[in-house]
Amino acid sequence: MTAFDEAWDLVKAPFRGTSSKWYDQAMEQGVIPAIQTEKDRKGVWATNKWNEAKTYAMGASSDQAPLVHHLPEHIEGVGDFDEYRDYGYYPFDVPAEHSKEVWRGVSYDDWRKERMQAILEAQDAGNYPTPKMPNITRWANAMRPLADAAFERWRE
Repeated sequence: MTAFDEAWDLVKAPFRGTSSKWYDQAMEQGVIPAIQTEKDRKGVWATNKWNEAKTYAMGASSDQAPLVHHLPEHIEGVGDFDEYRDYGYYPFDVPAEHSKEVWRGVSYDDWRKERMQAILEAQDAGNYPTPKMPNITRWANAMRPLADAAFERWRE
């Protein structure tokens, strides 16, 4: 296998978007449980598209950080990723040691507190106009480039 083939396998390998709460819990328990049901199939669902995994992660509760992790297509002694076009699933629990965290964002609640503090500090200092009021769209726009930068570092 050439270096290009190895790099391509990493780029197209499954990514899974989730929240920090569920990921951290799985890492503590040592297994990512196959509990999510999609298309009448129960498993650990993932996608080969980075942007889809990132978008799914950013749907985390406002008090949880969005997180994307990578899983291999083949897990020795356990099984393979069952792929449908650009997404698929593992029809079994995935041992936690096979997961690699690619990106962990900042929860919306924490980001909002930080932005509100910046607004108050600007007002106190008489610096106008102040930063814009935080909202979920501005949070998502702030997270996307951070996630993409983490993905680029991970690929290196």
